[in-house]
Amino acid sequence: MIIIIIIIIIIIIIIIIIIIILTDKTVPFNRPDITFINKNTKKNFLTDIAVPNTHNLAKTITDKQNKCQELANEICVMWKQNTAKVIPLVISSTGVIPKSLP
Repeated sequence: MIIIIIIIIIIIIIIIIIIIILTDKTVPFNRPDITFINKNTKKNFLTDIAVPNTHNLAKTITDKQNKCQELANEICVMWKQNTAKVIPLVISSTGVIPKSLP
């Protein structure tokens, strides 16, 4: 039983290490939650998910957009992509959905 738990922990650690997007320049936020890549149109979508309290909803949206924008710019240059769009998915803990949700 303990061996199975240790193996599962090792697999999770390996998966977390693989998810980091490696860039030429040091980017402080290099792990978006979901990354979609359309190779035909050369478009990237970086999706970052958050579940804040209702009163922190607007602040969380701007924070998510600002922190991933530098990574999006770096991805465009490194991977020779046309666009890289940051999509913050923010839904409050009480279920409030902002009007700006794409």
